[in-house]
Amino acid sequence: MPVQTLHASLIAVRNLELQMLWTRFNIHLVVNGGFLLAFLSAGKESTLAGLGGAPHFFGLLLAGLWLWSEIVGRDNLHHYDRKVGAIEALLVESVTGDWSMFSRSEPLLRRHSTASRAFIVLFGAAWLYLLWVLCGTRS
Repeated sequence: MPVQTLHASLIAVRNLELQMLWTRFNIHLVVNGGFLLAFLSAGKESTLAGLGGAPHFFGLLLAGLWLWSEIVGRDNLHHYDRKVGAIEALLVESVTGDWSMFSRSEPLLRRHSTASRAFIVLFGAAWLYLLWVLCGTRS
């Protein structure tokens, strides 16, 4: 397989991985946000309010799964970035010119990763705060 074909294939896989990462992020955002809004808008006599701390722990579990999904997805993305970088190094050796596509985007990807993880932690902190409020009202 020619190096250029391998390079194009790896970039296609990397771009698909990036698309899947943001799709999973958006799905988690809708599920977590919807559950948090449902809990916050539920009345005192609702089924959610009658479950005690179970919705809080479920919300924390959802936020934890979201964070885990984000970390694993970013690790996969960085794996493909390293593979593309290795192929680009081969291309630069064999062809004159600058083929590197992702080496300059590393700081931008790091900022995206930090921002998305901070957003997820915000959801976890909201569930912890609501659990703290629940425990404070019971004593």
